[in-house]
Amino acid sequence: MHNPTSCLFSFSDFELILNTVIEPRLIKYRAEQSYKVATDPNRVSVLAPDMKRVRARQQEETLRRAAEAEEERKKKVKVEFERKRVKSPEEERWEKLGGEGNRLGNNNQDTIRRRTITGR
Repeated sequence: MHNPTSCLFSFSDFELILNTVIEPRLIKYRAEQSYKVATDPNRVSVLAPDMKRVRARQQEETLRRAAEAEEERKKKVKVEFERKRVKSPEEERWEKLGGEGNRLGNNNQDTIRRRTITGR
């Protein structure tokens, strides 16, 4: 061991053993210990109510977002349908006039009542 090259080789052998044998075992041991601590029943029982509360809040938020997304999707479908729909000549005239006046087919209850009372 008095030779410097033999010291160098023994150091490299030690490093090789450390990296290939000892280090993987240490990593595995630390992971097992971490898992034991994380799944300890005493710890889990304390954290369970908080976890349930947080998950319930997350679920409510997800349902709210899903409802908003569904409303937005319905609005987009309605707008797209109106954009693609072919308008009748009557509707085109109605838009050109600015929408003033009584529209045919409008079921206004006052005009229907007047017609039935007066007979017109």
